[in-house]
Amino acid sequence: STFDEASLVNADLSFAALYHCHFGEANLTGANLSNANLLYTTFGKANLTSANLRGAIEVQGYGEAILQNTIMPDGSVK
Repeated sequence: STFDEASLVNADLSFAALYHCHFGEANLTGANLSNANLLYTTFGKANLTSANLRGAIEVQGYGEAILQNTIMPDGSVK
């Protein structure tokens, strides 16, 4: 699925199965993607400011995504 340029501000996508998705230039500011299965998912130039990816699995790439105060899958903050 393609979510290019989608506005998903503060979306709760925790535990979602988001296989083969592309979030190019999507706005995921404050989104909760904790424990989501992101198999083959890419984020291109998505805005992941303050997003929570803790426990997310199989992230394929962040490309040029904006990572500011973003909780990464391992719990670290970028």
